Amino acid sequence: MFSIGMLGALKALLGAFKAANAQVGADDQLKPEHQNLLIRIGYDQVGLELTNIHSTIIKLSDRAKANKLFISLD
Repeated sequence: MFSIGMLGALKALLGAFKAANAQVGADDQLKPEHQNLLIRIGYDQVGLELTNIHSTIIKLSDRAKANKLFISLD
């Protein structure tokens, strides 16, 4: 969920950059290096979250294969 939110926020941020640049003069526009920095920071966190999701899926799969996914009430 966090990763999806982060991607949505990043998309919104880039849209906001575009809208802001359309409303100001060339000298006052946000620079591409500002966008690149935010993307680099944002994607690091998204990558971490996707790695966590992948790891969790593998652990759940391993538990399911060992028939230890659910609690036994026996």
